[in-house]
Amino acid sequence: MAGQAEAERFQLRGRIEIAYLLRELQRSGAPLTIILDDGKDFLVSSVLEADGASGTLVLDAGSRPELNERLLREGTALVAASPEGVSVRFEVRGITPATADGRLTLRMPFPEQVVKLQRREAFRLRVIDPLQVTCVVPVADDTQARLYVMNLSVTGLSLTGEFPGAGPAAGRILADCRLRLPEEGEVSVSLHVRHLRPATEAQPPSWGTEFVALGSDQEALIQRFLIRAQRRLRPSSE
Repeated sequence: MAGQAEAERFQLRGRIEIAYLLRELQRSGAPLTIILDDGKDFLVSSVLEADGASGTLVLDAGSRPELNERLLREGTALVAASPEGVSVRFEVRGITPATADGRLTLRMPFPEQVVKLQRREAFRLRVIDPLQVTCVVPVADDTQARLYVMNLSVTGLSLTGEFPGAGPAAGRILADCRLRLPEEGEVSVSLHVRHLRPATEAQPPSWGTEFVALGSDQEALIQRFLIRAQRRLRPSSE
């Protein structure tokens, strides 16, 4: 099982390592996506406390009371983050309510393990049917280019298709693009073009891009789409 072996390569299991990583998430204020019901719902949160001595993690509650209640009722969830392009994922159990400064917080034991992938190693979904995942890129004179997404991660995406004129060169910023994800809807993103593969007789041009200043809500939607897709693919890869 190649996917499982790859994940194991980047697992953190020691309490000291996990405590250090969680404290870094707290220090940076990196947004966390708490994923419920196999990706059908999510909460945006952050680390409030990571006590290595007791192995206790405290997260901020989400903004939707009904999802907080469900999370406390179920007591377990998948948590994902991508601070500075590093993909971090872990499962939490034993979630209980707590309070800090008069507001609801979520208390739980440290995760038993954390999967951490650097930018170049982050899970990247190869889109099997690019017609289903598209990105609309604004062009001069109020026109738009509808491009197809070949692969996608929380750090960026690859595009292909016909672009008016010469198309964007490496280094260009494509602002106000609309990434369209099945079951998730439309996500507003800005893209930094990192490299270009020119068109050939057999293939249209393609562009490798990186997200610019991706907001926590946009990241959460992309995380949820990726996790759903990954779970659908898992039976065929095992």
